Amino acid sequence: MGRLLPIEDENTAGVKLTVLKITARDAEGQASDWLASDVVRVDAGQETVLEDTATVDFRNDFLNPLIDPSPMNDVVVTRYRVEYVRPDGRNRPGVDVPRPFDDVTNIHVLVNGTGSGAIVVVRAVAKLEDPLFRLRFGGGEREILAFAHITFFGHDLFGRDVATNAQLKIEFANWADRQTGPCPSPKVPGKYRVGRDTRREP
Repeated sequence: MGRLLPIEDENTAGVKLTVLKITARDAEGQASDWLASDVVRVDAGQETVLEDTATVDFRNDFLNPLIDPSPMNDVVVTRYRVEYVRPDGRNRPGVDVPRPFDDVTNIHVLVNGTGSGAIVVVRAVAKLEDPLFRLRFGGGEREILAFAHITFFGHDLFGRDVATNAQLKIEFANWADRQTGPCPSPKVPGKYRVGRDTRREP
């Protein structure tokens, strides 16, 4: 996880909101500081597509050292926007990377304190669209490396705007599913499964 440049034009409150950490959680519940996004799960022949989520830890610092903060300087994060960027510069939404999206949230961050909440970083519907859908049956790229650029918007309790941003590394692939039974095995980077293009079936 890395931090992006501050969004000065979006901040009108006397506080600074920062992202301390993003902990990704894949469809199987495994937590990490990066996301192995599985484009499809197969269990007993049944294909399932699930969203990927993350927990975001924020800090809210009061900026004026001459006065004491009040509870009105708490911040509520109300919405966020996710955009995907590839390090190779191929960034056409719906072609090279999933389409960007906006979503709502409600995360309370105490003044001179912290707050945490869960967000969606990859929607399930994105795995039913290109370019992620192509990964499930081995066509084209086997894996897509991208960064989710996430911008958070909110306000203090006076109603003044606050914003911040961060990024999360994501590796999209048709990861091998965890096997049930006496010797379960987790998803392992570099191990893929080739599925079938169900869109082409009658």
